[in-house]
Amino acid sequence: MKNRVSVIIATYNRAPLLKETINSLLTYFRQDFIDSKSEIIIIDNNSNDGTLNAVQEYLKESDIVKYYLETNQGLSHARNRGIKESSGDILVFLDDDIDIDKSYFELCDEAFASADVNIIGGKVLPYNVAVPEWLPKEYYYLASIFDLGEQRMEVNTLMGANYAMRKSVADKVGWYDPNLGRKGIYY
Repeated sequence: MKNRVSVIIATYNRAPLLKETINSLLTYFRQDFIDSKSEIIIIDNNSNDGTLNAVQEYLKESDIVKYYLETNQGLSHARNRGIKESSGDILVFLDDDIDIDKSYFELCDEAFASADVNIIGGKVLPYNVAVPEWLPKEYYYLASIFDLGEQRMEVNTLMGANYAMRKSVADKVGWYDPNLGRKGIYY
């Protein structure tokens, strides 16, 4: 990968899912196309389920994985902490229950090769569950599903579970408003 990437994962009480996500990411980070200065930043937003213990093995094995405790409760606080701690040119925001596609970072690199591209988002498909047959597609967002097909297109909204932006844009536009977003229970 040509760009230095900071993958930011805000988490709250989802240690088992977080471990699966980290394993998935490390599989791709170990491939040659990931810059050695790229990183996976875990922001623990006051979890009480042993999240730090779950992450400890990765912290010992790899300097790619970094852990920070954010005591101000809320997804916006956690994402802001991730931006603050990041060193990458590209910020990738993923949920703590994501399994990325093997071409994820290559597609990010392609998209950000254009200076006109500042933020991108991707599909969010069901994670280890089937979509209920009775749920109409226009309501998939209620089940955190975002799938507009295979073609690249401009859209007005992205799913918070999977998007990336240039850090320079976050610095210019501003960070997340802590009065907005989820606080506790689930992200």
